[in-house]
Formats: sequence, C-alpha cells, structure tokens
Amino acid sequence: MNNHGHTLIELLIAMAISLIITAGVSGFFKFQYGLFKTQTEEVEAIQTVRSVAHMLGREIILAGYGVPPGMLRITKALEDEIEFRTNLRDIRGKLRSTAYAGESILYLDIQTKAFKKNDRIILCKGITEGINQCGEYTVASRGGSNGLILQTPLREIYPAGSTVSRIDIISYRYNKSKKRLERKAGRGYWQPAGEGISDARFIYMDRDNHKTTELMNITRMDLSLTRSLRDGKIIKIRRSIKLRN
Repeated sequence: MNNHGHTLIELLIAMAISLIITAGVSGFFKFQYGLFKTQTEEVEAIQTVRSVAHMLGREIILAGYGVPPGMLRITKALEDEIEFRTNLRDIRGKLRSTAYAGESILYLDIQTKAFKKNDRIILCKGITEGINQCGEYTVASRGGSNGLILQTPLREIYPAGSTVSRIDIISYRYNKSKKRLERKAGRGYWQPAGEGISDARFIYMDRDNHKTTELMNITRMDLSLTRSLRDGKIIKIRRSIKLRN
C-alpha cells in the first residue's frame, strides 16, 4: 500500500478472497437448508403415515360394534381393501310397540333425528336356541319424532322392546394410481384419507394367528403403510389391529 491507497492488484486479491469466503458461506447455508428441508420432509412423512394408521386402526377396532353375533362384521377383506360394519356413533333404541310382518313403520323409544334416508339398521328381537332373531333393513325416511319408515316391509313380527341399531358401512382401500389411502362411508364417494402413500397392505389373521380369508374367522388385521421420500429413504409403519367385538 502506498500513500495514495491500495493498488489495483491488492484490490483484486481482496475481492478474490472475499468471493471465496462468500462462496464458502453460501455453500454452507445451502447445505444446511437442504439438510433442514430433508429432515422436515421426513418428519412430515412420518407424521402423515402414523396419523393414517391411527385413524384406520381406531375405526377397524370397532368393526362389529352393534352387530349381533353370527352376523358378518367384516364384509370384504382384500389385500388392498377392507369393508366392515359398526355402529360408529352408538345410535340405538328399542321398539315402543310391536311391529308386525308386512308393516313398514317402526316407533322407537328415542328420537329418530339421528337417522337419515338409506341408513342401514339391524332389528333384533332376541336370541332363540342360541340363534339371533335379527333382520337388516334400510331407512326410507323418518316418521315423526320417534318413527322410522322402512324401504321394504318387515318380513316377520318384532315385539315391543326389540332393539334397533344404526349400522355404518365403512370402507378403506389403497388407490395405487393416486398413491393414497381412501375412505368411504356407506353409499358415499371415496375420499382421500392419506396422501403420498407408496404402498399399503392389509393382512388378516384368525384367533390362532394364522392368515385367513374367511370373513367370519378374522380377529386381527396387520396393517403396513409405506411412503418413499425424494432422497430414496423409505418410511414404513406396521400396526397390528385386534378387533374388539
């Protein structure tokens, strides 16, 4: 340096050193950002897969709730789809008066505002010689505050005190083309229940821990959900769901 300031060479050297330091700092922050983004994606993927497994498991545990013994609680059991019946919201009552064969209206001891058109109900008058005396019907409309009108007439007599339970038909399936798990309630449409799922498998077991395809023998479902990340890492959640009912 002379009395008039820095020389051009000194300025160029200083600028070069500054650029090297800036490039190094930028590279460091770029690496840190990429690492943070990858970790965030992994955490979100784990949370998504876990929440889907929790939601599905919470409902499948209730398969058969409100369904009388001897009637199917699981009505479809495929590797990528399950359909089951349950009284999800615990809606039930009893007949206030006898309902005769050929009639199509029931009078309950509860208000029927929780029932709607096309709801499935199971009507049971008790157990005779170990066999449930039950019938399954579909609601056409409500008949007043305590009445239910059925789409088809009763096939037999049901005395006062017979139980009436609303039955939900819940389905889950894996949509491979859209890479997501989907849920359907009753006659509704398939709705996304979990996005970004790269694989889903349902395995059904009996009480002796043997794989089974017999609907009446299923007591447990083993669920496997997989999600692949952009960096090639695979997130896999396995859950064993035992049916309570």
